[in-house]
Amino acid sequence: PGAVKLGTVGRVIPGVELKLDATMTNQDGGGGREILVRGPNVTPGYYHLDEENRQAFQDGWFHTGDLGELDAKGFLTITGRKKNLFKTSGGKYVSPEKLESLFQGHPYVSQLLVLGDGRKFVSALIVPNFSRLETFARGRGITFKDHGELAQNPEVLDYMQLQVDELMALLPPHERIRQIALIPREFSAEFGELSATQKIKRSVVEEHFRNLIDEIYLRHAPQSQPV
Repeated sequence: PGAVKLGTVGRVIPGVELKLDATMTNQDGGGGREILVRGPNVTPGYYHLDEENRQAFQDGWFHTGDLGELDAKGFLTITGRKKNLFKTSGGKYVSPEKLESLFQGHPYVSQLLVLGDGRKFVSALIVPNFSRLETFARGRGITFKDHGELAQNPEVLDYMQLQVDELMALLPPHERIRQIALIPREFSAEFGELSATQKIKRSVVEEHFRNLIDEIYLRHAPQSQPV
């Protein structure tokens, strides 16, 4: 009680032990390591699920599947889920949840989906806060007839990339969002892109915007050489 630090879930309560998986480096975990716990708060096991128990309970420790970081004062930060990590083509693990959480409340970002599984670098699809973006565009003398035209304007895209770059500056190079594309509409449940709890369905969005995603990565594709 009283041990509060914004951005963390607090300290471990008395009687509970917690450690981070020593076999998993911070780089491997995309900014965190798996949280292991033991104590009277932990279930004896899953009912009649022998294989799940073997995976989750090892050497007396429960593998939570959550990724986290501990600071010098014992405050725990949750950075994502182990199963949600993706690996770039360079073999680096990235937690999309960690990156997406950085944009919560961002004045120019309404929705954002991080991409990069099996790709050379991390990218993102962004639904801008069009109210603010329209104000920015008018202030720069940029004309547009609709959100689609605004989202494709090179000056607008450069400005939004600058917003992203500022948040990425302190992250390891392999985690940084290198390229973005702007989406002219909100992700919605109507198109099957949001779950009942309003979480973005990654696979559905990737399918709906496949051509746009391919275009992001073609920007950095090597130019063909004349034969």
